[in-house]
Amino acid sequence: MERSRHVLQSTLSVARRSVVLNAFAPLPRSVHTSSAAAVYALGGIRLTRTCAPRWLNGALPAVTATFVASRPGSTWAVAVRHLSSEPAPGAAAAEAAEPKEDKKKAMFLLLSGSKEPQPIQISLDDRVIVALEATAKVLEAELQKQVQGIVMALNDKGNYEIRWPKGADDDVASYILAHEYSAVEAGYEYQGAFAIGVKRVKMLSLASLLFTSLGGPLLVIGEANPSPMQYGMCVAIIFFGVSTTGLLHLITSPYVVALRRLADKSFEAETPLLSGGTATTRFLPEDVQPSGAPFATFTAKGRKFFIHKELFIGDEAQGMLWDLLGPGEVEAMYEAQLAKDPEDPDALYNYGRFLWLVKHDATAAATAIDKVLALDSDDKGAMELLAHIKAGTPP
Repeated sequence: MERSRHVLQSTLSVARRSVVLNAFAPLPRSVHTSSAAAVYALGGIRLTRTCAPRWLNGALPAVTATFVASRPGSTWAVAVRHLSSEPAPGAAAAEAAEPKEDKKKAMFLLLSGSKEPQPIQISLDDRVIVALEATAKVLEAELQKQVQGIVMALNDKGNYEIRWPKGADDDVASYILAHEYSAVEAGYEYQGAFAIGVKRVKMLSLASLLFTSLGGPLLVIGEANPSPMQYGMCVAIIFFGVSTTGLLHLITSPYVVALRRLADKSFEAETPLLSGGTATTRFLPEDVQPSGAPFATFTAKGRKFFIHKELFIGDEAQGMLWDLLGPGEVEAMYEAQLAKDPEDPDALYNYGRFLWLVKHDATAAATAIDKVLALDSDDKGAMELLAHIKAGTPP
């Protein structure tokens, strides 16, 4: 844990030499870019995503620092007061009036329930994180699971701040490093096949529970002398709504709607809640135990989880499944698929890639690909893969 703090401090110290924080000062008119840009302000940070290819960076002397987590075809950049090499009017006076030191540094995090990176400012020395409201609420909820004494409040500038007690720096640094945008984005993220359907069914079930809970008592409310049958119908309607909603939650609660592997090799799983939201559970590979229970693929930290193993398609996904469930479970999945249809070329091809790239068994992999070519001698993908296997070179 101490190493996490040192690593994060080193990352922030590098950013400190290239990023200057401002106090919500407007960008001057001397901004020169050849493409449209979206500018955001967070505690004085100017975050600009230019819609320009990477090679154009050399034509933009204004950009003082490029964020390490750039996507193909575009660049995240952190800019100072002005993006042009031309001095802005009154810039010298403004710079003189601004404080020279600011310990908060800019980072991007990929948090639970979010598909886009969220900007934050963090200072481990002051034990504070500044973020937008929605981001701060997610961070507060997640950090409270690991750290005692997390407090969120508004600062004197109206920004949301999260603070933690002394002695919790290592836990906070570990969480931040594990959820840093570049670390999380680089990995494969599993999405449940029925994630949207499960959410819709749960919302429908909650609506049904609400209607039965309100409609049942209407049979007896307002009646001077309700009959026993009316009372029985009222109880039956309410019981039906509660039991069906509870049964649905019992069945769907292990369903994993999203699963990702973090930078520290731990896993983060999102499962549906009774309210229609999602709960996030973080666990290590050693916490995972295969499960044979209904609606459960494995257990971790006392909870059951269900995933579609067949959705882990691709080399990186297969490696993630290997680390999650172990070699026996993954190989058993392919054997079960081939037991149903021994001449399924797709299953044989994926099994061959798994045997070679993940299990490192070139002989068994070549055998599986030979079976693909026996079914279709013109399969170019299988021929290329077999050539790589025999040459011992990655595809």
